[in-house]
Amino acid sequence: MGSLWTLIVIAGPLLLLAVIVYGWKKNRDAPKWKTRRAEHGAEELREDMAEEPDKKVDL
Repeated sequence: MGSLWTLIVIAGPLLLLAVIVYGWKKNRDAPKWKTRRAEHGAEELREDMAEEPDKKVDL
């Protein structure tokens, strides 16, 4: 049981770090069209919220 716990304690943080680095790298290397599309969508959402501040926005 002790060796399994040691493996979990060592491998868990390493796996978490690998997933974080992978996500950061994928996000950083996003194509320009995806970035522009996301910015356009955020701008539209902000405009909708500014026009009707009490409106329920479905995210």
